[in-house]
Amino acid sequence: MENLSEMVRFFITWHKWVSVILLGFILLIPVSGIILNHRRLVSHIDVSRNLLPDVYKFRNWNNAAVKGTEKIGSDSILIYGNIGIWLYTRNTFIPFMKGFPRGMDNRKICKIRRTKTGYILAGTLFGLYKLDKGNWEKIRIPTKEKRVVDITEKQDTVILLTRSHLVKTRDLKTFTVIQLPAPSGYKRRVSLFKTFWMLHSGELFGTVGKLFVDIMGLVFTFLVLSGLYYFLGFYLLKFKSSPFVKLRKSMRFLLKWHNRFGWMMILFLLIVTVTGMFLRPPFLIIIANKMVRAIPFTTLDSGNPWFDRLRAIVYEEGGYIVATNRGIFYAEESLTKPLLRLKPAPPINVMGVTVFRKKGDGHLLVGSFDGLFDWNYRTGVYIDYIRGIPGYRYPSPLVTGYTDDFGEFYFDYDRGAKPIGHRGKFPGMPEEIENLPISLWNLALEIHTGRAYMNILKGFTVLYIPLIGLVLISIYITGFVVWWKLFR
Repeated sequence: MENLSEMVRFFITWHKWVSVILLGFILLIPVSGIILNHRRLVSHIDVSRNLLPDVYKFRNWNNAAVKGTEKIGSDSILIYGNIGIWLYTRNTFIPFMKGFPRGMDNRKICKIRRTKTGYILAGTLFGLYKLDKGNWEKIRIPTKEKRVVDITEKQDTVILLTRSHLVKTRDLKTFTVIQLPAPSGYKRRVSLFKTFWMLHSGELFGTVGKLFVDIMGLVFTFLVLSGLYYFLGFYLLKFKSSPFVKLRKSMRFLLKWHNRFGWMMILFLLIVTVTGMFLRPPFLIIIANKMVRAIPFTTLDSGNPWFDRLRAIVYEEGGYIVATNRGIFYAEESLTKPLLRLKPAPPINVMGVTVFRKKGDGHLLVGSFDGLFDWNYRTGVYIDYIRGIPGYRYPSPLVTGYTDDFGEFYFDYDRGAKPIGHRGKFPGMPEEIENLPISLWNLALEIHTGRAYMNILKGFTVLYIPLIGLVLISIYITGFVVWWKLFR
């Protein structure tokens, strides 16, 4: 019993002091997680970048500020990306977002295209917009997923690409939604990473699952705050004055529910914590390329082989070339035959393709966080377009965008606008754009993944998720053991 008693005392000490010391980090996990589960709901809320470390501030068009540009007149160019849309004309920048809802998340632009029929279209996180007399008008498309990731054309037909479907339209009033055929040799399997991702957020079980994880987040917050209240009250009770004696009743009440919620939710908390640990390095390496059967009756158990996998598209005479999170594929024009995987192909980072555009004569420009490549999809030969050398070389620029409307430039996540093959400079970033806020959702993502603490953690930032995950697991287990031995 003596050994057991010592063990329980050690568990009490660990459970109490580790929780108190890491209180700030721990408390922000459920709060940021709940925000991440409701992106549209919080899309109108922004936070000043002045409250964040310098690394989050815009400098020279960095931090994915620019995805691309689109020329709409002889002296008028639209610049778009995470900064929204800005009109560059006569060496000045003018905000060009009238008609979009408030909030940076509502103004993140995936693609702008001026069509042959005269439309100027913008694909965003939350839908499709058309420019009409200086005002952006939302166009409703008949797909469940609203994110328009790319826009291309086939003669007089506009081709929209969402994360799961291809959509055709001529007049922006009548739409044809197409589910792309499965690729050759397709096996109905999903990535283990995606399974863990959706299990972690609850999205695997639809809206009910997300709400359940939200409730768990609220319970977790209660556990943290009630534990803190008990911790502070325990020391305040050493004072004998009557105000502090009144704490005893509330402390007993909170301890009762702290223990009750703790043992009831421990299994679910462990599942959410462990799945979250595998979404970041180093545990991510274990599951990154694993494919598994979709869990029956879940969101991933879809009859669409391209559910949430489509990223970019171009039309070439005779067919389409489609970038996905599982490689690049060719689809013949009728879209009735199995898609063919194009190999060899340039590397595409797990973060996804950021540049995908035609260069003519069977060549495509393909960019991601693994660099920028000129790829002949007919022969499979590709060269590093920035360095002008064959194949892939490490380290590669973190390419987030490209333009040839000012001469050729690519946009690096860290360094911003960089010239390709010349020494020219991209137009300077005006102060008005530098001071744009960050969306609350993106800030929550930075907090949830630990990147917001890089000034504190330095080189250990990449280990934040596995380490905080192990700490949380130890808190759950020590708390459960203490409840089992002393309170049950």
